[in-house]
Order: sequence, then structure tokens, then C-alpha cells
Amino acid sequence: SPSSPLALQLGFVLAAALWAFADTSSMSSFVSSTLTTLATLTAVALGSLYLFQDSLLYFPQVPDGAREQVMAPAALGMPGEDVVLPTPDGASLAAIFCPQADDAAAAAAHTILFFHGNAGNAGHRLPNAYHLHNLGFNVLLAEYRGYGRSTGRPSQAALEADAGLPLDWLLAQGHRIDTSRIIVFGRSLGGAVAIALAAQRQDDIAALVLENTFVSVVDMIDVVMPIFSPFKPLCSNPWRSADHMPSLTLPILFLSGLRDELVPADHMARLYDLAPLPARKRIVTFANGTHNETWLEPGYFDALAAFIRSDLPTIRAAMADSPEQSQ
Repeated sequence: SPSSPLALQLGFVLAAALWAFADTSSMSSFVSSTLTTLATLTAVALGSLYLFQDSLLYFPQVPDGAREQVMAPAALGMPGEDVVLPTPDGASLAAIFCPQADDAAAAAAHTILFFHGNAGNAGHRLPNAYHLHNLGFNVLLAEYRGYGRSTGRPSQAALEADAGLPLDWLLAQGHRIDTSRIIVFGRSLGGAVAIALAAQRQDDIAALVLENTFVSVVDMIDVVMPIFSPFKPLCSNPWRSADHMPSLTLPILFLSGLRDELVPADHMARLYDLAPLPARKRIVTFANGTHNETWLEPGYFDALAAFIRSDLPTIRAAMADSPEQSQ
């Protein structure tokens, strides 16, 4: 992550002020040295928090072996291929593409560009991709830098810059897929990546699907690490998805697990409310859906398939017919 000395500077200024005060006051040297030590320790703690905060958000090493062991589609009987995407700064992203086995079916199908959560690797999502593939969709499991077999280190700036690369790769596959039927899917952290991508590339995306994602990482600090709430201005990975939502006019499906134990379900409700066009958005809730297992809930894939096969054509027809009436 970027190495700004802001927190250290603040602490050192505080420590210097206390030291100067101690030299000119009547307080005991013990109190003075204790306060100075506390101020210095606070500065070091805040500086460390700032410098190492990426490791509090991105977990490419979880579970054990996640950097080396990546399941292949063949393990689930799916056709698949490894896709290596070089980045402008010299990293490489190792994605997995699972097209329909029949060329004609692949060319006619919707293609789902899948951004996963903040732990594990793309191979861990192959069981999920298996169900999507069985529904007749092509699936590209995107990978983040520093995850699985991808190189580099993750950060918000890097992930946002990289997100367009798998989309560009799909757009270059016009001889194999229908590039007008690309759907961007994001779960948890992947939802923030998908939203940021959609905000920049709406014209290249047929629809957006979001599952159990957050309003912002800044808001999530209050939920998972409230002790650090006073230091939110130091957050270098704010992922402010809420700021992008009002600009998104493409069709959007929200899939929300109401028993999400990590991201409060009201985050999804707030994002839904911020999407500006009621006729182009849908939300489906799952009463027993948890953060990582909502996709296993009864009716989940039915809802996803219904949106893509029924709602999406209706929405897009209305958009083409009369954009004003679909708002």
C-alpha cells in the first residue's frame, strides 16, 4: 500500500508537544515520560495500521495453500482454460474461463464475469461456476493480483485498475461469445470491484449482479473493527461503492442474504435504494442466507436465471423502446 507518513507525523508532533510541555511544567518526570511514551506508541501503532492495512482486508493466503493450489475446471467435469492477463505495470492475472462445451451454445449464451470475495482464489469458486455453467452460461472467474497464481500485491487502486482486463479479454472473444451479453457479477469485496468497473464501463456490460456486498469499507470498519472507527480517515482502501451507485443506469440484480453475519443486510438495501432507476433493478432476499453461503439457498439460482432470461430482456426492450418510460 502507499506509504504516507501522516499517522507517524501526527504522533511525533503530539509526542514533541508533550515533551516540550514536560520541560517547562511542574508535572513529574514520571508522568511526562509516561505520556510521551504513550504518544509515541500511539504514533507507531497508527503508522503500522496505515502501512499494513491491506493485510486486514485482503486474504489471498486463506485457506492454507490458496496461493499455490488452484482447482481446475476438469475436477468438476467442466470445460475450461487458463487465461493469463498481463497488467500494464508488469503483474499477471490468472483467470479461469469455462465456456459452454458446444461452440454454438457458447456463442449464444450470456457470459458471467465473476469477481469473488477477499479470501481464497478463483478455483475455490468453481463449484459456484459449475451451477452457472449448468444453467447454460459461460463463466470467466476473474482473479486479483496477489491471489492464487496471480502476481503482484492487492490494493484498491490496483484491483480497480485491473478489473477492466478480464472484461477486455471477453470483448476480444467476439468470435466465440456474444459480447453484448456480458454480465458482471460481484460477491462481497467482488461487489465493490464490480461496481467500480460498471461505473467506468456501463456501455460494455449488459447487466450487473451484486451479492452480499457493502456500502463502503469505511462503513464496515464500524461493524468489524469499531475500535478503529476514530481513524477511518487513514483508510487507503475505502471502496466507496455508495458513491458510484447513483450513476449506474444499467440493469442490476441484488442478491441479499438476510442472515449475513459479516456485512449487515441493510448495506445491500442501501445500495439498492441508491440505484437510480426502479424499472431497471431487482432485489431478491434469502431469509437464511449467510455471507458465504447465500448461493446455496433454495431458489438462488432460479432467481439469477429468471433475472437473466426473463427480467433482463424485458428491461432492455423497454430501454430500447423508450428510455424515459423505463426510469
